[in-house]
Amino acid sequence: MQPGNLVKIIRAGIGIPKDSLALILESIVTKSIDDYDLPYHVVVVFQTRKPNMLRRFLERDLELVS
Repeated sequence: MQPGNLVKIIRAGIGIPKDSLALILESIVTKSIDDYDLPYHVVVVFQTRKPNMLRRFLERDLELVS
């Protein structure tokens, strides 16, 4: 996944229902305690009460739409 991809959120969060659509703005890879790569993405979520809410999600919580 990379910036500009449309994704579906497959794990619900506070204020964000499951299967909401989002757009990836930034992709970041950090190192975990065990020294393996841990990618996460900053996304703008479209289907929320607050318009254009920015949130961070792990890659495993997102599904690529296009």
